[in-house]
Amino acid sequence: MLEPITRLPPNQPVVIPVTIPGPFGGWNTRDSVAAMPPTDAVLVQNVICYPGEVKMRRGSSDHATGFPSGKEVESLMDYNPQGTSGAKLFAATNTAFYDVTTPGAIGASVVTTTNGKWQHVNFTNSAGSWLIAVNGVDNMQQWNGTVWASVANLSAPFPTTTIIGITIFKQRLIFVPKDELSFWYLPTGAVTGTALRFNLGQICRRGGRVMAALAWTIDGGNGSDDQLVLITTEGEVIVYAGDDPSNPLLWSLVGVYYIGRPLGRRCLAKYGGDVLALTDRGAFPISRALQSSTVDKSTAFTDKIEPTFVTQALTLFSVFGWETVINTAESYLLMNVPNAAGSQYVMQQQSGGWSEFIGWDANCFCFFNGQLYFGSLEKVKLASSGTADGASAITANIVPAFNYLGTKGQKQIDLIRPIFSSNGPFSYTIGLSTDFNVTEPSTSVTGTTSLVLALWDSAVWDQGLWAGNNLVTKSWRTVNNFPFYAAAPYIRIASSSVNVSLVAVDFLATPCSSFL
Repeated sequence: MLEPITRLPPNQPVVIPVTIPGPFGGWNTRDSVAAMPPTDAVLVQNVICYPGEVKMRRGSSDHATGFPSGKEVESLMDYNPQGTSGAKLFAATNTAFYDVTTPGAIGASVVTTTNGKWQHVNFTNSAGSWLIAVNGVDNMQQWNGTVWASVANLSAPFPTTTIIGITIFKQRLIFVPKDELSFWYLPTGAVTGTALRFNLGQICRRGGRVMAALAWTIDGGNGSDDQLVLITTEGEVIVYAGDDPSNPLLWSLVGVYYIGRPLGRRCLAKYGGDVLALTDRGAFPISRALQSSTVDKSTAFTDKIEPTFVTQALTLFSVFGWETVINTAESYLLMNVPNAAGSQYVMQQQSGGWSEFIGWDANCFCFFNGQLYFGSLEKVKLASSGTADGASAITANIVPAFNYLGTKGQKQIDLIRPIFSSNGPFSYTIGLSTDFNVTEPSTSVTGTTSLVLALWDSAVWDQGLWAGNNLVTKSWRTVNNFPFYAAAPYIRIASSSVNVSLVAVDFLATPCSSFL
């Protein structure tokens, strides 16, 4: 009888090549680090998560300077009249308005005030185009393209010093008084005159007062499907449809819903044909949130970063600075988070991936004339411009999801190769975080790239790299590591002159015990 043949394991270990994509799925603080999709990330700072790549954010530069010492720019107000000229950008501190349309040192103030936290709208009627601003402390201010006018009353008993919110609905101005569970409204097309009150106390069982209001254009246009959305301090959303609040035949209640307590007076923002509500539970598109009487948290845009967002919302609930703005030029939604360090949570609109911006100490934002601006201490800055924050380099930190790299057993990394795309040379460091320890590795290696451009009359046609071409960098690096089960590269990129994208990361991993 023949004995069975015993095959001995080979002596040479198996090298496993593994490639992970750049984490364009974005920041994920909701899921366990041990069960995160490979396209997500544990940390993504100062990048935007575009489909297929993670790209460093652009920089910022001084736009308007010379504000009084110690003054914070707390509001930016854009004026966009009919026609092709006359657009203006105004900045507000707690003592004055300034015209900051033109870059450089500001001139004299144009309006004297006592509070810098203004809400505003653009409104056009038969008399012209208006910028109308309210703050609940000072008189309502109206700019007609030439001069500012102060409006003290909308007929007794409605002093404009008590108006803190403003929106437009069905060609009429809707006002939010700062301490009432009601809204006021003017006749169609009017910018002053006799205001009427519409009481909401009988339908809001949680009480409180109205925090903000905004028109919801359900059909994506300005047709008959427009509805008025109001949110109270206690988190109730009231939706009305119709044309005339004074006529029960032309005005009807759609519903009252609970969505979570709003974050500040700038908690509602247009998002295409939807309304985005910023609450202590997350950022919810109204169309998804109002499917039942209470909100489903999974409908929030912020669902994937919910633990981080909710923690910040509870800690900073009463702090001024919460605000949402859309940068249509770069296709991202930005939410300002008023923490001491200054940060913004950013969602790329195509991928839905989140990241965090750091380094912009912003009080407020405004998208004006196709560019993004923010107000800060003694300055208005142009954002998403250039490749540096003034004289400071931009530093991006990227830690993709942990990966078992092809085997659940212990292994070591022989080589690692980040794949970058850039338009010039830059420096980076790369280390290895292991076994779900998300702290920065104690050891890392530094990589540098170089861009050798083609020389006219010397380079080979179709082979030389010309100015303006992107450089793809993919150099193998050795990283020091002990045996581990799962790993994630910790990548830091610093640049003040180059646009850099992370496309993928390659690994060569060797199992600690390998048998065929």
